[in-house]
Amino acid sequence: MAKNSLNPEYKFYLAGSKADAPVNWQDIEILATFDNEAIQANITTDQFTFVNEELQKIRQHIENGLSGGMGIFEGLPFAIQLKNKNNSYSAFRGHLDLTDGYEDLVQLDQVRAKMRKDEGLNQLEDRLSALTYGYLEDAGVFNSSDYFEINYVVEKKLNAFDILVSNIILYMMIKELYESIKGLSDRIANSTAHATGGALGPVAAALYIAASVIIELAYIAIMIIAIVDLATNMVNTFIPPVRTTKCATLHTLISKVAGFLGYTFNSNITDLSEIYYIPSNPRLDEINKKGFIKKTKGNELGIPNSVDYGYNVTEMFELVVSAFNAKIQIIDGVMHIHNVDDPFWKRTALYTLPNVLQTTKKYNTEELTANFQIKFLTDLSDEWTIDEYLGTSYGRTTQAINTITKELKLIRGFDQVNLNVALGKRKDELTPLENFLKEVGGAIDSLTNAFGKGTNFKAKIKGKVGILKVSENNYTLSKLVRLTGAGRIPSNNSTTLSAKYLYENYHIGKSFVSNNFFGQKIVYNSIRIPFSFENFLVLIDNSYFHTFEGKEGKMVSIKWRIANDYAVVDYWIREPYTNNLKETFIEPD
Repeated sequence: MAKNSLNPEYKFYLAGSKADAPVNWQDIEILATFDNEAIQANITTDQFTFVNEELQKIRQHIENGLSGGMGIFEGLPFAIQLKNKNNSYSAFRGHLDLTDGYEDLVQLDQVRAKMRKDEGLNQLEDRLSALTYGYLEDAGVFNSSDYFEINYVVEKKLNAFDILVSNIILYMMIKELYESIKGLSDRIANSTAHATGGALGPVAAALYIAASVIIELAYIAIMIIAIVDLATNMVNTFIPPVRTTKCATLHTLISKVAGFLGYTFNSNITDLSEIYYIPSNPRLDEINKKGFIKKTKGNELGIPNSVDYGYNVTEMFELVVSAFNAKIQIIDGVMHIHNVDDPFWKRTALYTLPNVLQTTKKYNTEELTANFQIKFLTDLSDEWTIDEYLGTSYGRTTQAINTITKELKLIRGFDQVNLNVALGKRKDELTPLENFLKEVGGAIDSLTNAFGKGTNFKAKIKGKVGILKVSENNYTLSKLVRLTGAGRIPSNNSTTLSAKYLYENYHIGKSFVSNNFFGQKIVYNSIRIPFSFENFLVLIDNSYFHTFEGKEGKMVSIKWRIANDYAVVDYWIREPYTNNLKETFIEPD
């Protein structure tokens, strides 16, 4: 940044043309806040007052909405250029928002409007909130190539009655087949005995054998067909077929939105490309007249359904931000999403805090709670999310190591990160019933293959290990799963996608103990510092800075009047102030 005066010359541009300065523009106060540890500022301003030619241009922009023009619901470009004897800067690129606080003071012949920064978080939030994934799919933003088809299985929690009935049915089937084959063997043996007696014995025996064998083989063939049909129905009842549904990576769901808004996308969070969002399934299976499944129904689109958390695009971004403790920033047409503690933010910090008198000093003690928890939802329509709870929740408690009086403990409170989706569960092994049916299915496969029918019950049952399982096909909550290249859930799923995994990889920076007491900060409020428009432009895009001593800091708010050469700021500097703390971690199973 060039070394130039704190108060250079300002030039204003409205709708691409040079404009007179707004009335009393020097008195306008700009407030930049970095809410919830945001990297980029939310900017609010007083209203600018326009007169003369600028007033007419603004009024005409609104009136054009009645004659084929853009009208009031499109911002009017507004820019401020900063210039001194050495340099010229495009200091502010934005627009006038005529839908927020706009006033036309007809008698005074003035209009008042607020400005918004292009590529600012305010604008991004507004644009995201206006979108749904249903709208984007209809607009052609998403297509079949963006979705991934995965297998899943509906696996109910079997009770003793289910197993008893299945055993009885299988016993009857196998017994009947055994009796049929035994009957055929007996008939052949009897026929052979006939063939050894009498002059006509061989002829009679041959005829008898032929007739008996044909009848018995026909019966056995009918029995095999019936057994295969009955086995198929039974397997589909107690062990439903493998189904398919569509899903999409979090990276796809986010980056395609960024592209639609005109941004390219960048993120260091590799998990975005490996974790898949599976919509809830409102579709019912088709059932035949016998009550068995005729056709399974999964989702045909990998985007959220209208009832899912995430259907509104804002919710999907909130999910990503919450899960990965991430922050969003728009820089030169690129949407950046990185973990809040990623070195990316520090590398791009360009401001150095001057050595100023720090008149107030606080500690970020309110950011430490006695209990912190990150958790997925459980789905009442999918018992596996409840029964196999491991990975769904992870908690941390923080306490003092040394204490004299328990009543004087000051660590209190509870903080929770709620991920409004369920955690997909992997089918790790065959159930006892499946193991039983697998062996019986193998025997049926061998028998039918010998008679040319050819079944593969055993392979179908074995092939279900490693895929997603749900207890009901119509599960009501969307899910997150990690998938391998083959579309299966990895065997270490509970450690590669879980609440604990997210904490240890993305939320640990909140700890007041880990990483050399990383979460502890010294807070300074209402500090007056030398300030220029150049400083403002740097900080509104990245609130991180370095002190003159080389410590890491971050702005919380900046209050600056455009004509002033100073600002009043709140900020923190990362610096430990106690080591009398210990942590305990809880992972319910």
